[in-house]
Amino acid sequence: MLRCTQVFRKVNLFGLFMRDNKGNKALKNLPILKRGKALAKLYYALTPIQVAALSKRAAVTTFPRRKKADRIVKRKTPKPTKYTKFFAKWSKQLTGPSRDRVKQIAKLWKKEKKSQKK
Repeated sequence: MLRCTQVFRKVNLFGLFMRDNKGNKALKNLPILKRGKALAKLYYALTPIQVAALSKRAAVTTFPRRKKADRIVKRKTPKPTKYTKFFAKWSKQLTGPSRDRVKQIAKLWKKEKKSQKK
């Protein structure tokens, strides 16, 4: 019998600290490099009591693993241009090796462009 289980990732102290400071207004406008350095300074400035409290929270806290679909960014297909439409139309009609077909289509495209300019 198969069972579906959810995999959880453990959280380290700094990861939890970063999540806590996600909305920090002082860090919002900084570039990523400076933001990381500023976060590190804030982290090392924590008192031992704050670190202990943070470690207790980190021991209990887990983040679920993101689904693969969430990690993959889907690109939008661009709208077809005049050339791609022209190419699709003529590539079906012409025969022969692909290199020769592309050369023929390029010549036809140049002729059509010249006729449109006149």
